Amino acid sequence: MSCATVIELGKSAAQLRVEIDPPRAHGAEAQIDRRWSELCAANPRLFNGRILAFLGADLGANVIRARVDEYKRMAVQPEIDTGVIQFGVTGLLTAEKPRLVLLGKRSGQTHVHPGRWELAPSGGVDAPDDHRRTLLIEDLHRQIAREVAEEIGSSVPMRARPIALCHDPVAPSTDVIFDIALDAPVPPAGNWEYDELAWVPIDNLAFELRARNIDLIAPSRAVLQWRRWLP
Repeated sequence: MSCATVIELGKSAAQLRVEIDPPRAHGAEAQIDRRWSELCAANPRLFNGRILAFLGADLGANVIRARVDEYKRMAVQPEIDTGVIQFGVTGLLTAEKPRLVLLGKRSGQTHVHPGRWELAPSGGVDAPDDHRRTLLIEDLHRQIAREVAEEIGSSVPMRARPIALCHDPVAPSTDVIFDIALDAPVPPAGNWEYDELAWVPIDNLAFELRARNIDLIAPSRAVLQWRRWLP
């Protein structure tokens, strides 16, 4: 079974930046297009668009390298090995009174991990449409803030800080994990990407997951284990 990995970001994570390479030509275009057509026929929710593909990170220099690519090139894997790893953000969204964490059950219409639970919200980082070659941590903050607003239905005061990178070899994707603290839980609104959203008590979290029959994806479990909220 493939394992997710978590890499802690240091105290200088606030200086993190994303250096973006231009698109490059891929091989097997006809094969990719045929497989993409098959996927779209099976799931009309799929939509091709520009994404950022994760290339690597030099955390000593606070740099993540990415490239502008297309969603379909990620989605056709593992049948066609394009090597595209989507770059995204994930929120470790917690409430302090009481102490809760937000989890979401992915819709059966999602392409990756359908029907399983994950830390919510989560999503790909938008490729800039103004030809910028650098994104700053403020840009990633805005991205995760939009994801939070989508899931809880409105913008709320929140404290967010980047704490880790998490790689999911199944998706495949690499996300910046943001620790996001709310003073109190907000009723989640959700969208088509989630069949259910739930605030789950952090204390005795392993028991809560078993009692609620919550099947977490490996990346979310890895993050919660890294935080020592799960054994």
